Amino acid sequence: MQKPIAIATRVEHATAMQFLGWRNAWAVAQWTGCVFFVPEGAESPFRRNTEMDRGNGHVKENAPAFLIFGRDQSYARVDILDWIVQDAFGLFKHVQVRAFGEIFDERED
Repeated sequence: MQKPIAIATRVEHATAMQFLGWRNAWAVAQWTGCVFFVPEGAESPFRRNTEMDRGNGHVKENAPAFLIFGRDQSYARVDILDWIVQDAFGLFKHVQVRAFGEIFDERED
């Protein structure tokens, strides 16, 4: 009978860019080729319920800006200060700011 074996993950070199809002939305879009910027207070199906006015169902004026990131019908919301990471295979993924430091260490080239 086959038994499980112990394994370890490989060290992977990746590149990353943090989304800082309008200041670098264009840079993120050029780098990934797969994002759409949603400005502060704009309508979007990716808005959270807390960003909607319960009285009239409209988006609150101060609802934060964010990116819609993805390809091939698979999309994620990237909030300000979240990261987009390109792995060693060239694939992009979204990493929330609170998880980034637990997963990655910055390195000098």
